[in-house]
Amino acid sequence: MITVYEGGMFRCDEHMVSYSQTIQPGDVVMDINHTPVKIADPEKFVHAILQQHRMVMNEYAEEYKKIVQ
Repeated sequence: MITVYEGGMFRCDEHMVSYSQTIQPGDVVMDINHTPVKIADPEKFVHAILQQHRMVMNEYAEEYKKIVQ
């Protein structure tokens, strides 16, 4: 559930999905290594977070179906 954006590594969990939608241009967000990353383009950041979250959750759902069947 990790994505890289502007040199930072971000965990794309539910919290980051929600938080990313509140970010304004120029805000600074701490990545998983506690490195401050300036977010110049919040729309691009949200897209990266959502895309990775959706991909991982879809893969997880497919694997889960195999286990419970």
